[in-house]
Amino acid sequence: DPNHAIREDAVIALGLLGAVAKPAVPKLTLALSEADPYAKLAAAVALWKIDQHPTALPAVAELLQSPDRRVRE
Repeated sequence: DPNHAIREDAVIALGLLGAVAKPAVPKLTLALSEADPYAKLAAAVALWKIDQHPTALPAVAELLQSPDRRVRE
């Protein structure tokens, strides 16, 4: 997907905005179901930075079980 990097950068930017990006929380929550672990991680981190959203921690805990060492780091 050629737009993958752009979407991931946008999610990271939303996280950096913090509480101002709260309207994006529903879409970020949907992004937690992404198959790509990096996209999922970016969404979880953004959700935590924006709102300390409770779905962020289980998503990160799941990713810590990934067989891909780069995801776990």
